[in-house]
Amino acid sequence: MPTQSEVEYFREKFQGFSTHKLKWSILIGTTTGVLSLPFELLKVRAQLLQEGRVIHGFSVNRGVPTFKMFYEIIDSGAGVRGLWKGLDTALVRSIYGSGLRTFLWCHIYNKLNKDPRSKLIF
Repeated sequence: MPTQSEVEYFREKFQGFSTHKLKWSILIGTTTGVLSLPFELLKVRAQLLQEGRVIHGFSVNRGVPTFKMFYEIIDSGAGVRGLWKGLDTALVRSIYGSGLRTFLWCHIYNKLNKDPRSKLIF
């Protein structure tokens, strides 16, 4: 059976808040935010476009196909870089969102679960 000091050591090491967890959380959140930004841009454009719009001579009555929007963004003169429009906003949202989420989760978890061996009954 582990002693109380061993339990506290492992609790702080694996369950507590640390800058190591914060750094990895921010890195992972920012990476996924940057990689998924083109898909989010296409999703938002699809939501904003009205039905019945004509794109490259292709009339649609039930929304705009995703591949047509993809080529329209590239053909607009921005090239492939146009798919990452709004990157600065996505970076700020990812950094603050993932960092704040990790920080709050670790502190709330520590408040609710003071001793890892105890069962919390609600």
